[in-house]
Amino acid sequence: MVEALDQREAAHVFGLFAQPANASAGAYVTSVLDALRTQLDAIDQLRVAEGNPRWAPFPSQCANVAAAAAARLRAGVAHAASLVPGGHEHRLVFCLLPQAIERLPCVRRGDRGAAACTEDCARAGLAAGPADPARTTATARRYRCASARQASDVLVYEPDLSPPALMDAMAHDVAQPGLPEAQRMQMLTELASLDYAYGRLEQASAKYEILYAYYRRHQVQAMQAFVLQGIGMSCADWIALRRPRSATRRG
Repeated sequence: MVEALDQREAAHVFGLFAQPANASAGAYVTSVLDALRTQLDAIDQLRVAEGNPRWAPFPSQCANVAAAAAARLRAGVAHAASLVPGGHEHRLVFCLLPQAIERLPCVRRGDRGAAACTEDCARAGLAAGPADPARTTATARRYRCASARQASDVLVYEPDLSPPALMDAMAHDVAQPGLPEAQRMQMLTELASLDYAYGRLEQASAKYEILYAYYRRHQVQAMQAFVLQGIGMSCADWIALRRPRSATRRG
């Protein structure tokens, strides 16, 4: 989702932070701020080499481990937002998308662990501070119920990773002509296999036929064999399902 937004909204700056949220909220925020500092330092070095003045350093509050984790993160995001030029035409989209979250049972009991911090930081309004709140958006993975007190400039997003949602997303991407054909065919292969697994034999065969034509055109023999096997299995199952039961018992 974030990658698609980044490609579509070229005027805005997207920051993706996938650091794992461990048992300590403070440690999680430190890892996010360290990643942010690394990214900004690399850009600043290029700016200085071009003759531009160096950016202001991070606020001291960011390094104060005694401060609240959400306050430290808010200060870092506000600092990054202040560096984005162009007013409201260019926004900073700050995405908290930890790839691993520990202590989920503790979070469900109300313990304020690092998993809860991702949502609390966003819900508190990461853009609050000296930077213009309209220029910053936060995206966080949600593991608890949404609150009516959600900040207006914050998107708390709960990804739907169920099989139907994933298949719908792949079907949508396969139909996008802007994607490379090889990438679309890879997703179509996955969809064909899923169709077969769920007993949608006619749909699977139709997809396998498209795939065979593609791999034959590009002379990918291994994938041609794989697709032909899929076609054969789909046809065999389709025939077996339509064979009279008495004939099946005699066989």
